[in-house]
Amino acid sequence: MPEPLHLEYEERAILGHALNFEVKQPEFFEGATDDLFFTDGNRRILRAMVRLNGRGASIDLTAVQTELIQSDELSSAGGATYISDLTTGTVRTYDVRQHLETLRAMAAKRALAASLERALARVYGNETADDVIASIEHDVAEVQSGCGVEVLSLKDLIQPELDAIARERQTKKAVLGIPTGIASLDEVTTGWRSEFSLVGAYPGRGKTSFIVQAARAAAQAGFPVLILSLEMRKGELLRRLMSLESRLRPRKFREPREMNTSEFNHVVECAGALAELPIYVCDQDSLNPRQITATARLWIRKAGVKIVFVDFIQIVSETGRDARDVMNKVSAALRSLSKSAGIPVVAASQLSRANSRNLNERPTLFHLKETGNLEQDAHNVFLLHRPVDDRQDFTGADEIIIAKQRHGVTGPINVFYNSERLIFEERSTA
Repeated sequence: MPEPLHLEYEERAILGHALNFEVKQPEFFEGATDDLFFTDGNRRILRAMVRLNGRGASIDLTAVQTELIQSDELSSAGGATYISDLTTGTVRTYDVRQHLETLRAMAAKRALAASLERALARVYGNETADDVIASIEHDVAEVQSGCGVEVLSLKDLIQPELDAIARERQTKKAVLGIPTGIASLDEVTTGWRSEFSLVGAYPGRGKTSFIVQAARAAAQAGFPVLILSLEMRKGELLRRLMSLESRLRPRKFREPREMNTSEFNHVVECAGALAELPIYVCDQDSLNPRQITATARLWIRKAGVKIVFVDFIQIVSETGRDARDVMNKVSAALRSLSKSAGIPVVAASQLSRANSRNLNERPTLFHLKETGNLEQDAHNVFLLHRPVDDRQDFTGADEIIIAKQRHGVTGPINVFYNSERLIFEERSTA
């Protein structure tokens, strides 16, 4: 049997130093957490010290023993003799931060071991290999994110941020962020940033077209793209991209017998150019948030993915008390992915009509209310509006409504949805 994953001497020593030397306590409480300690007794001692610290009380051997007596935990914590022995042999030169890092590294090993044990149980259970892999990826990411809580002073933060601002001032790029594929939208937003953005629309109003167009624009600008296509199969998605690249009507990809030889040869030529774009596609059914996160992290590592598109959010598979609870879990996972990975995550969302009889009802943030916390979790919300006339034909006075923008203005952007090419184009108001 392998040795237990814990460092008994280190745990005892660091508790003893915090008890013996008041000057060491700020560093100790800054980094000490329950999971760093393997034994239940040591965790109880830590919690007693944390309670005392929270009350602003002096922390020493007597105070901790008294606290444990009052909570009826002295025996469970090892007894008075054990706690007294912790303070023996401590020296003031002990580096608390360094030894906390040592304990943190061992805690990470324990977490990984527990994850692998759970994964092995799942392998022999009813879960698929993909589900097991996704759970391992998720657990590894959790361990990585929990290996240290970094707190920096403004003094540490200011110079790197000033350097970033200076670089952005001097850049020759047309768009500071990742291009959306629509110049007027880029002008107002500066492109996709490392945020969670929603693209909402009523059914049949161009959500998927927007996602495909934006993904192609990002890839053409040199940014590797991951598309999680929960609605459309990869073959359909590829034909959409071929249509955009070749500028042939999507109808001809739906019915290739309408292509003449010249057009087909042109498609073959365009397909070669399309193959060079860094676009990665997953069309697996019923992905859950954990699988989405794991897949994204995998391709960030493998291919340097810089932006993730999800089409569309209501199809993400998750369990919950009700539909709102499910959406809350999904949106929280996507927002967390964007923040932790430092990349834009863009998800399409279907809107619900407050008045189903009015086909020209202008979409607002209100139409996201029924979908849980999507509105508040998203940093940016873009709503696609395509009005119709009395004959229910589209008027062409289409808009992308910036309903929410974390660091910018809101309002409509005038566009035209070209139904022949399934693409949003600029529209002049003149």
